[in-house]
Amino acid sequence: MRSQVAKWGDSLAVRIPKAIAREAGLVPGTTVQMTAAEGRVLIAPAAPHYNLRGLVTRITSKNRHRETDWSLTELVLAEVTAKLRPLLGV
Repeated sequence: MRSQVAKWGDSLAVRIPKAIAREAGLVPGTTVQMTAAEGRVLIAPAAPHYNLRGLVTRITSKNRHRETDWSLTELVLAEVTAKLRPLLGV
């Protein structure tokens, strides 16, 4: 599908047709990542940016998990490491 580059202030802009926006999951306000290489421009939804405060504020009594017993983790890791060492020549 073709579109035309227009001037928008000191920048350039391209209108994204509705069908392409829908297919790419773009809606007004979507943060996008833009890259240019070999004469092409790629625009894709940006990966979400998480921060600890934002994640912690989303914890509720309904999505909070019980405490996990990790005591066997070290034993399993030691066993796996012992079995892999001869195979890796370590």
